[in-house]
Amino acid sequence: MCSNGPRPNIQQLKKEGMWIQLLEELHPDEAEVMDLVKDKSLTDRYKITKQNVIDAFPELRLQDEYDPTPVPVPQSTTDSSTTKPPVKRTRRRTATKKKATAS
Repeated sequence: MCSNGPRPNIQQLKKEGMWIQLLEELHPDEAEVMDLVKDKSLTDRYKITKQNVIDAFPELRLQDEYDPTPVPVPQSTTDSSTTKPPVKRTRRRTATKKKATAS
C-alpha cells in the first residue's frame, strides 16, 4: 500500500455501496422514490402536503403538533407525606460448590 498517495474515504465508499445494493433490490419505481427521498425532492415530483399525511396516518398524531391547546396533567390523589419510599431490593448471591480434588 502506498502511504503517499490520496486515500479514498472508505466509510463513504461503503455507504454508497450499501445504498446501491439497496436500490438494486427494489422495484425500479420504489428505487426512484427512495432516491427522491434521499435528495429531499419527493415533494417536487409528488404533491404531498402535511395535511395529506395527517389525513392518511391519524395514528401518528401529527395534528397534535399544530394544536396549541395544552394537555392537562392529572393531579395525584395521594398525599406525598404519607407515602413510603420504594423498597430497594437486592439480589441474593448463591453459594457455589467447590469441587473436591482427589489426591
